Amino acid sequence: MDSIAYQQFSTIVPFLFILFLGFLCGKSKLIESGASKTVCVVTMNLLTPFMIIDYLQIDKTSQNSSDLIWAILASAVIFALYYIVAFLFYLRKKNEISNIYACSLCSSAVSILSFPLLSNIIGINASVYSAVFILVNQLLFNILTGKVLYKNRNLIKCIINFPFIIGILAVALYFLNVDLILPIANTVSCVSDMVPALSALLIGMYFSSFPVSGLKFQFNILVVSAFKLLLFPILTFGICLIFHFSLETTLMYVILSGLPCGINLPCITSCAQNKNTSYAANITACTFVFSVATIPMMCYIAREIYSMLNY
Repeated sequence: MDSIAYQQFSTIVPFLFILFLGFLCGKSKLIESGASKTVCVVTMNLLTPFMIIDYLQIDKTSQNSSDLIWAILASAVIFALYYIVAFLFYLRKKNEISNIYACSLCSSAVSILSFPLLSNIIGINASVYSAVFILVNQLLFNILTGKVLYKNRNLIKCIINFPFIIGILAVALYFLNVDLILPIANTVSCVSDMVPALSALLIGMYFSSFPVSGLKFQFNILVVSAFKLLLFPILTFGICLIFHFSLETTLMYVILSGLPCGINLPCITSCAQNKNTSYAANITACTFVFSVATIPMMCYIAREIYSMLNY
């Protein structure tokens, strides 16, 4: 197997195991669904932002600053792809289930898989891209869900929240070249390190607590998963080919665009439309499981095509 594809596969597998542990915790009632919801809100709103601070505690250099600008641009373009497909296939239907599917296309597990996966690619600034993608995806996803799921939620409330403030603070600390003192830096790093595993555990618990059955729903999961895990990385790969990006840069963008749904999808759905939490939980878990095959496969295909084209 191609080395990069095998590395990505090996990186995702441990998180699937943690997801399975979460599933067992939910099934055995060790942790009730209400507690899962509370821990999920805390993780998403209070713990995840510390990842941005941790990843941006790096030296301010011209290369890092350039990568940060590119990361902002790339994350905005990728989210635009998400939204266009979501609008064409789901948002125009204007019903609750279609809205969940649309939001699932725009949700991304950047807080779980981005840094571990990007760290496998030599020459990629994994910390900067992971931090920026977390910040931008959370911001744009919150705006979308605020309008689609919460209906009349004020736009300012969708934008100005604790994660956004912490994210802006992290960017400001970077540009001011301010390093946190060691006790605080170690605390931030500790919190940052625990978020991916905790998020995977919560996805498993949500999946066990909100089961859904039915052939129509199962077919829709496959369709949404195909959009999320295959269509977006293929479109991104095509854009990278057009602009003649290097293989390493292309692999990074393909991975970021093809990540599974994130924990923010079932969490926000649970808060806004509790009756539809089951759909969000099942889609999130299934795309996560499918990603163990799709991400390595897309990396392998991208590398082979680049080799054939002699890029």
